[in-house]
Amino acid sequence: MTHLRKPTLILLVILSIAVILFLRLYRVVDLYTFGIDEEVIFFHAWEQVKDFHPIWIGVSVFQANYYLGPGLIYLTAFFLKISQGDLSILAYGAALTGLLTTYLVYYCGQTITGSRKVAFIAAVLYGGSAWINFFDRLYWNPSFIPLLTILTLYALAKLPQDKRYIILLGILYGAYLHVHISLCILAPIIGIAILKCVRTIPKKYFLLAILGYMVVTSPLMVFDYYHNYDNLLMPYRMISKDAKISLPRDPTNTKMSHAKVLFEALGRFWYLAPPKSAPSNTCESIVCGPSVQTALSLGSILLIGMALVKAKRTYAHILLWSAGGIYVLGFIVFPGYPMEYYLTGLCIILPFLFAQPLSHLNKYVLYIVLAAFLTANVYAVTQSNQDEHGLTVRKELVSDTIRELHDAPYTLETDLRYGMTYNDYGGWRYAFGIYGYAPVSSFADPVYGWIYKNELRTEKPRYRVVVSDAKEYKASTKPLFRFTKGIYHSYIFDYERN
Repeated sequence: MTHLRKPTLILLVILSIAVILFLRLYRVVDLYTFGIDEEVIFFHAWEQVKDFHPIWIGVSVFQANYYLGPGLIYLTAFFLKISQGDLSILAYGAALTGLLTTYLVYYCGQTITGSRKVAFIAAVLYGGSAWINFFDRLYWNPSFIPLLTILTLYALAKLPQDKRYIILLGILYGAYLHVHISLCILAPIIGIAILKCVRTIPKKYFLLAILGYMVVTSPLMVFDYYHNYDNLLMPYRMISKDAKISLPRDPTNTKMSHAKVLFEALGRFWYLAPPKSAPSNTCESIVCGPSVQTALSLGSILLIGMALVKAKRTYAHILLWSAGGIYVLGFIVFPGYPMEYYLTGLCIILPFLFAQPLSHLNKYVLYIVLAAFLTANVYAVTQSNQDEHGLTVRKELVSDTIRELHDAPYTLETDLRYGMTYNDYGGWRYAFGIYGYAPVSSFADPVYGWIYKNELRTEKPRYRVVVSDAKEYKASTKPLFRFTKGIYHSYIFDYERN
């Protein structure tokens, strides 16, 4: 950033860092939420803690019968080993990953944009956005998409000057297959960038890049070798006439519905209105009023347009715009339901696009804009009631419930919103097992019981525990005990009478 030694600029930098640290670390455990997508990772990881053994695959990718690598499961097992299963460590791990990504936006952004000032503004926007903060506080595979995206763009920007960065690209592409398959959408950009300088890349660097990729993906290679190359042939199965892969048909799932989610997300980047809360990994319901939401979204589009008009035709800038464009295109044409977290790859691109026109503002106007942005997002985070879904209230509810069971065997049921039994807002089987003791049976068993099969028992239960959220559970008999924490309720019934 130019003239960084000026007192006003130094003060701006210090205050911005302080505010971002506050936003990212504010009530980390209280605001940490999770559901079944995270719980399956916890189950796999905890089994590794109890009985370590090599695993070759991680979680599956929707209906594609494709499996990610086990990298995140091993990492999670390492953390849970340290914390003895307590999820608080993952809450801090997610928050610190977000802070690391924020730093990389500034550090790598200087190379990508060619401007320290633009990189600094982009880092403030990324680190200060409550919308991005919401996703960065989650601990699951998509949480690492922004981190890998910024590292990929940095490696691509450095490649023409330093051919050794092809080795990093090989390792990063291998890491994609452990994190999220959506990252592979960057393959055309990586391929074109390599082809542009293929003649000047020494063969030893090519070989090291391939070796790095093979080492990182070696568990998946082992799996493929013993399973008829199921993972490797997944793209062929999806396009073949005999494909058995299908997504649920939803008449509301159209290209326009995808565009609508994208449009609204552009507004939420700037402000995530309190005091609404979201139960797990989505914040589409958190809006600040149609008129304000639309104005913010249109403002984002205006900034992107201004950035495009003034964009330099440099190699690094073309990479940035290409990555943003391919993420948007991928989101629009994706045949599945348009969940907002699919835009986490775009989260790392948008701050750079917004920062470029903002960098041309009068410096005092820029200070006011950034100060207003950070102030609004501090208000959004501190006034949010996301803690109603958070880890702390879950731990307290489990503790209160377990205390009245007196170590007796029990079954665990969930009566959640929308008539679900154990779906999007799960996570209770793991919570009761770690913060209390495991039930004899639970609604999670038909879905995940194969993972913790050694914990399944045929013992006759003494109590029946039911957990509900938002709405009260309706039962024919009165519960022995009832507890409420946040939006959650737990009920203890005599098993013989129900």
